[in-house]
Amino acid sequence: MPRPRTNDPLGVSDHPQCVDDPEREIELAEEFVKRLKFIHASYLNAIELVGDDVSFNNSLERLRAAVTRSTPARVRGDRVHPHIELVISRYARRHAEQRTGKSNADVTKEDISFAAQHAVKTLAPRRGRPEASVLRYHVEGLMALLQEASGKPVRAGRNRDNKYDPHFADNVSDIIPNFFRS
Repeated sequence: MPRPRTNDPLGVSDHPQCVDDPEREIELAEEFVKRLKFIHASYLNAIELVGDDVSFNNSLERLRAAVTRSTPARVRGDRVHPHIELVISRYARRHAEQRTGKSNADVTKEDISFAAQHAVKTLAPRRGRPEASVLRYHVEGLMALLQEASGKPVRAGRNRDNKYDPHFADNVSDIIPNFFRS
């Protein structure tokens, strides 16, 4: 016997109130589109700010190569992962404060160079599959929005035709992969 379905943690109702008034339908549709656009913008901003966990190891490897290089690079490279940027920024600020004895010291190129070397020594590559926490968060938000708007649960399956084939169920659930692919 399959496990009974439970509501998602956001507490979205299984029984929406159906609306017959055309004006109210238009109002609800506009609200749905507005929320959908918000999820889209939030996802793009989160990817821009937080970065993609897949690039962390690549960024760390590029930083290690740049730090060990004896001659300065002639070409400006790609941006490193935001988490690595935060570590470098913190170490550079701390080094500048120790160097000058002031709490609001200006960070110099030497401080950044020292911080990059320190970051290479202390940071380790991430093991295993990347979390994709930004994607997960936004998929859960879209699932809640779809369930709230349609009253139908968003379902996913692991097997199809007795083969391992993770997929979303037909109907409303199809929107999720299409939304994030586009």
